[in-house]
Amino acid sequence: MSKSEQDQEYREKIKEIINNELGKEVDVLVAKPSYTDLANEDKSIYVRVFHPSRRPSKREMDFVISLAKRQNLEKVYVASAKGFSESALQTIKGTNIEALSVEIPLPPESAIEQPEKSKKAKKRISKTNESTLIKRAKSILEEYFKKVVVEVKKEDTKGYIDVEARDQENHLVGIIRIALSPSIGVRDVRTFNEYLESQTEPTTIAALLTLGKVSPNARAEAQEYEIEILSQAELGEDTVTQTKLKERLLSGAKQMVRRMGYNPLPLSHEIYREQLKTYSSTLGDFLIAEDEKKPGNYIVVLIPAEEIVRVITVREFKKLLDDNNFDKGMIIARKKFTYTAVREASLNDLQILEKSHPVFDIYKHELVPLHEILTPEEERELLEKYATTKDMLPKIKIDDPAIKVLGGKPGQIVRIIRDEDDVTYRVIIPSQRIFI
Repeated sequence: MSKSEQDQEYREKIKEIINNELGKEVDVLVAKPSYTDLANEDKSIYVRVFHPSRRPSKREMDFVISLAKRQNLEKVYVASAKGFSESALQTIKGTNIEALSVEIPLPPESAIEQPEKSKKAKKRISKTNESTLIKRAKSILEEYFKKVVVEVKKEDTKGYIDVEARDQENHLVGIIRIALSPSIGVRDVRTFNEYLESQTEPTTIAALLTLGKVSPNARAEAQEYEIEILSQAELGEDTVTQTKLKERLLSGAKQMVRRMGYNPLPLSHEIYREQLKTYSSTLGDFLIAEDEKKPGNYIVVLIPAEEIVRVITVREFKKLLDDNNFDKGMIIARKKFTYTAVREASLNDLQILEKSHPVFDIYKHELVPLHEILTPEEERELLEKYATTKDMLPKIKIDDPAIKVLGGKPGQIVRIIRDEDDVTYRVIIPSQRIFI
């Protein structure tokens, strides 16, 4: 029997067990290494069956809750041959998710006895690389938390080093686990998740740091557990350079939002703690500002942690804005955006600025005249005064730096003031980029 036939037979077995347990007909929807999802035709019943070799964690239950909300699932079941931890059961209490304890057999490849292999010494990174990764992990935690005690715990026999950040009350608030082998696999991710589950309080930062490769399955597993994967090769420039760049971008962002009519909120403001605490800190750094004329309306500026901003970051940021009913969103890249990220931002009406965009108040430059976006009432008065239409006005593209700073939109009219006797008007038009 081929591998694909074995997998199909195993999935049918899971389907039979779940149908017998529920007394209702469901079919396999998704089959992954760590779980199998089943559902009926209209998804009014949805079942996630975890791999029978391990016990699901609280983090996985959080992910299922998120899945149920995103897809508006009416009834969700979670099934595990090894049962559920107390924290996992507590997490789904009071939700539309119900835990099942069923006997799920091991997959065919797990059940077959493998011949004993001779143990080989696992490759290990050099002491120089080890020291470099420790410094990088410490700098990341110190940069994010500012006032914490960072401890380094070596566990050479287990093949990793933990760099922990603890607050003044000795609570673990962040941890970066360094892999001493040149790569990270699924087992490393699961072991780390078990350690996180043993902690009494959730950490703000939970990440695995490696010098080299990360298997695709490990990345997928880490995403489910909400564990960040950091690669020394992907981190790029040293932390000092990145910190200076971030500070420069944040400073420029504050000037831009002020020019747009927003007042930046201090980091101590409760909105950072209450409305952003559920989002991964590794998404990046935030700046939130409140509309001067419309209190309660906010613009959120994100400087992503990744140098090249990808579409998944744009989507996560859009979800953050939607979940919290924030008015506007802006993303400033440390380097650049991928094409798909630019398209996603355009489709979701998000303003994006690349590193090359001026991160200072360009209106203070002697060669840049003052630009002002007219209100609807001012537009009406202007068009009536000159007996004209928007189509007949001179044009200015939306990706002009002066317009980006103001957060202008296509169709709006902008007043350009060079001096008292030199005032012109232009209508904002889309850029030449067309997204299908």
